This record gives sequence, C-alpha cells and structure tokens, in this order.
Amino acid sequence: MNKILAVLVLALSVCGCTRKEAAADRPLLMVSIEPQKWILEQLVGDDYAIGTMLDRGANPETFDPSMEKRLQADKATAYFSTGAFPFEESLAKSLPDRTRIVNTSDGIEPIYGTHSHTHNHTSGHSHGHDCDHHGEAADPHMWTSLKNARIIARNMAEALADLDPAEAATVNRRLATLEQRLDSIDKATADRLEGASRSFAIWHPSLSYYARDYGLNQIAVGQESKEMPAGQVRQVIDNARNANVKVFFFQKEYDNRQAESINSAIGSRMITIDPLAYDWLGQIELITNEIARP
Repeated sequence: MNKILAVLVLALSVCGCTRKEAAADRPLLMVSIEPQKWILEQLVGDDYAIGTMLDRGANPETFDPSMEKRLQADKATAYFSTGAFPFEESLAKSLPDRTRIVNTSDGIEPIYGTHSHTHNHTSGHSHGHDCDHHGEAADPHMWTSLKNARIIARNMAEALADLDPAEAATVNRRLATLEQRLDSIDKATADRLEGASRSFAIWHPSLSYYARDYGLNQIAVGQESKEMPAGQVRQVIDNARNANVKVFFFQKEYDNRQAESINSAIGSRMITIDPLAYDWLGQIELITNEIARP
C-alpha cells in the first residue's frame, strides 16, 4: 500500500513539473489589466502564457509597476496596452526592441471630459467625444463597452496573426466566435435596459463608454481620494436626486466613507463593482441588472 502511494505521489509530482515546464516553454504575452487578459485568452487558447501588469486592487491611473513586473514584461513577445494609462507609456519606453507593443484601443472613439481634477459632472449619450476637451486625456475605461471590446479583440487578433501567420486562421475563427458572443450580450443588455431609469450615480466615472452605448446618464460624484467640501457634496446630492438616481456604483479600490453618506442622502442603493475584474462580463451583467431594477 505504501509503495502504491509513493508511486502515485511521484506520478503527480512529475505531472506538476511537466505542466510548469510546458507553461515556461510557451511564448509570453503581457497585458495591462485583467479584462484584456480574458479577451486575449479567447483568441490564443493555450498557445501563449499571459501575464498582467496591474496588481490586484491597484488603481491603474496611479499605478507604478514593480521591478518584478517590469522584468517579466521584458521577456514578453508582445505587450498589449490599453493606450490610456500613464504607467503604460513609461513601461513602453523601457521594453526591449524585440517586444511588440500593441495599442488595443486603436479605432475606439474616445470620450473626453470625465477625468478632470474634480470630475463631478454627468457623462453619457450627450457627452463624450464631442466635448471641447482642451487637450485633456481620454477616459481610459474603454473595455467597459461591449462594442469597444469587439474592437479591442480585433486589434489583438491582427497582432497575433502578424506574430504567427501560421495560426492566423485559427485566431480568426476564435475571433468570430468571440464577436458573436459579445454581439449577443450587447443586444441582451440593450433589451434589458429598455424602459429603465436613464441615470445612475458612480464614485469614479468608469462607465462612460457603457453609458454612451445605451444612452444612459452617468453622474460621477467622487473626487478620487480627497474629501469634497460641503457645498460640492450638496450639489452632487441635488444633481443625483433631480436625475431620479436609484443606484450608486462604488469601485472597491476607493475609500467608501464619504460615498456611504452621499448615497444615504441620495436615497439610492449602493452597489460595489469591480470594472477591472477578470470576469468583466459578469460585472457588466451586474451593472445592467442593477440599473434595470425597478
């Protein structure tokens, strides 16, 4: 009996080592955030290992990659950037020439005016790329739109086909499958929001592209890590009440103390979301259901 157990342990150990060696043998691709990783995985299957730069729970707009992450990125065949976060620009300058840099937001119509220093404003169907942004950076949360995710996936597929032309047909088949899935979810989301309240509140304006897709009014009420003065808080509360806001989304990486008091004054439901989650489609479903909820 002991001999049998010893053989089983040895066999499992060998299998574990084999899997690790196989993973180490695969070419490495790097992405900036977990939603990108999910999209890329749908296209490459097990052909590549995929690493993510952003640490779990970190704010991508203030993130500074560790030396360990930078060294990992140096080994990548390609780096898939969102094209929107400050850390990506500095990282791109330090990557070796052999690493291909892919801007996955190419072709996406950007939204401006959501990320000023105070950003206590609304954004949605009537705002976005038509704003006079005076050189302001684009809203970086492009993946929160299913339509944008389709563009991101296509940019990834084109880069993958260039990296390995022999696998281009396989990648394109996977892309077609993914596009069908995204289109189906997009239609279901639009149907779900039919007749729903058009306004929602959010601490940090990370759903601007989602709001644009479905003609919604996003009311951003937060001010990053700073507490708002009393007059500004009152204005935010009045704006939300006047818009008949029923739900207030709060991102888990922020301090929620002031958010809770604002939510109480508005009289809305406070829902914690994680737009940076690997299961970003699950987050889209959660957000949609909460907006559609009577």
